[in-house]
Amino acid sequence: MAKPILREITEHICGLDQDGRVQLLLTYCLGRLFMREHGKGGDWRALAASVDGGHIADWLRAAVANGDPWLSNVDELDRPRKLMKFGSVQQVAAEADKAMAKANQAVVGHVADGEEFVMDLGNGMYVVRLLTPEALDYESSVMQHCIGHGGYDYSLSKNDRHFFSLRSGSAKPHVTIDIDVASGWVNEMKGKQNAHPDPAYVMALTPFFKSRPELQFMRHTGLVFDQHRNLVHVRSLPDGTVLEGDLRINGGAELVLPKNLTVKGDMEITFVKKVTLPENLNVGGTFMIEACAVEGRIENLVVEGWSTFFVDLTHAGPSFLGRVKAEHVGFDNTQMTELPEMEIESLAVERMPIADLSAVSELDGLKLLRLTELPNVKELPAPTALGQLEVYGMPIRDFCQLPDAHYICFSDMDIGLLPENLTIAGTLTFNRCKLAAIPGGLTVGNIAFIETKAPGFPDDIVIRAAGHTEARPTAAMG
Repeated sequence: MAKPILREITEHICGLDQDGRVQLLLTYCLGRLFMREHGKGGDWRALAASVDGGHIADWLRAAVANGDPWLSNVDELDRPRKLMKFGSVQQVAAEADKAMAKANQAVVGHVADGEEFVMDLGNGMYVVRLLTPEALDYESSVMQHCIGHGGYDYSLSKNDRHFFSLRSGSAKPHVTIDIDVASGWVNEMKGKQNAHPDPAYVMALTPFFKSRPELQFMRHTGLVFDQHRNLVHVRSLPDGTVLEGDLRINGGAELVLPKNLTVKGDMEITFVKKVTLPENLNVGGTFMIEACAVEGRIENLVVEGWSTFFVDLTHAGPSFLGRVKAEHVGFDNTQMTELPEMEIESLAVERMPIADLSAVSELDGLKLLRLTELPNVKELPAPTALGQLEVYGMPIRDFCQLPDAHYICFSDMDIGLLPENLTIAGTLTFNRCKLAAIPGGLTVGNIAFIETKAPGFPDDIVIRAAGHTEARPTAAMG
């Protein structure tokens, strides 16, 4: 079941910062605008992906730490008027940029005694750890980002995050790194003005990260480790890349994946305008592509995790998949008109223009088959053995045959005819259905009517509820 939108937005806001005060301020500016976008029928997730929420959280955290006067200028609901005036997320981001730039202008000079030498990388490059608020201020002023001016001072005092800087022989900062001590997650790795670091500087940092095998990158950094513990950017993966951890990409105009790719963790691609698919893809965890336009075709897909989902995809051609080996595969609102060759245990096909489901009949031993709102499908497939069949909002009214399933559930259906002498070992459920008649010779483990008017029972119905056989039940079950 999908989470309520308010809960999803709250979880997103809370993920930007752990401080309750900062979370409340984020709710007043970003959360309010996300809810407004959803209320207009827009996509709040795409709106959230269009700005750097972490940067905005940094600005608000610094404002709280410094007691900025605007925090006290509140409306009748005790909300800072400054935050309530923003009409777009771009205005919020611009204000954050303006505030941090102003703070950086106030810092001059290099504070070497607030730093600790960590590693010589060769070629005149080295890494220092930033130990004092003054060192963070200097880093922020030169790099023109938001690590200084109080925003991260609390983490210094708690020692729960370590901050590092890549320097050249002139002591000039080039890359700033923020690492969570307990988890080993690299929260941020930024170049000047919060940009992605120059690839040459990323390569220079390879010995630093190889010396710390416990580290992993947060997905918004865009960086991952390959099989050689080299840093690679997710948008420029070389052919044959093997990623030891997860691959999660959200947003952006274009993503070209290599022809051959292995991801040993989870793989998730969401809200990318155009994705060029690999030809051969192996995923050790779960796999999902959502809200993207896809090009190309995955000829061989192997997913070892429980779920594989393709949601809200546009594409040319009847299918973007050749062969799939996975446990559960779900298609929801894609433009597919034919199913791939599949070796799977459960399948969901929902809200698609596909008409022919005959390929499903070749899938023996399915644990679950879910079919939802497929306007072009005129008859159900009949796999030889099926655990659970769920049929939602389908245009079929008369069923001359049904697959041999242990459980069958019809929802939001107008059902005229069901096959005679139907046998279902488990429960037959009608949920919000119009049902003309119960077929003769029906044998079920149980039968349920949910928001459905039960028609009369035939004389030869058998219901094996509670471990016994009962013919002609005296009351309908609801």
